[in-house]
Amino acid sequence: MLTVLAIGLCSGPAQAVVPPPIRDLDACLAMPRSKGAAGCYQEATAAIDRFKAECLDTLYGPPAKVGCFATSEDYWDERLNLAYGLLMARLDQDAKSRLRTAQKQWLAYRDATEAAFQASFWGNEQAEKKLATISIYHDIVQQRTEMLERMLMAITADR
Repeated sequence: MLTVLAIGLCSGPAQAVVPPPIRDLDACLAMPRSKGAAGCYQEATAAIDRFKAECLDTLYGPPAKVGCFATSEDYWDERLNLAYGLLMARLDQDAKSRLRTAQKQWLAYRDATEAAFQASFWGNEQAEKKLATISIYHDIVQQRTEMLERMLMAITADR
């Protein structure tokens, strides 16, 4: 579930930085070809990128910035799950089995990459280590989501 970050600057009241809502992927796919699902996905991506940039620009220090990446990563994780579910609903049994296998391998890759990245920070300050690790994790999830969405658009265009 996405969260709202309450951001307090050195002086003054906290202000809310709210991530954009998850776009309905079915609605993106149902758009007329002239608008296209790709444009719909790009708009949603631009919105979460703006949220992350605003959040990072507003906060100071690695511990506070971890929340920006965590909220953005939650967004991408939810979008990944939506795309995966829509793909699984549209594929035949053979393709479902192959996608399930690929997804399990990707999960292993994601976790191993995160572990390797964490191990490379021996002796560094904990907050900086966490910020760098969540940044890498975020990027891996975003890339996988975008790949699944491209697959979804491709099979939807064929049918």
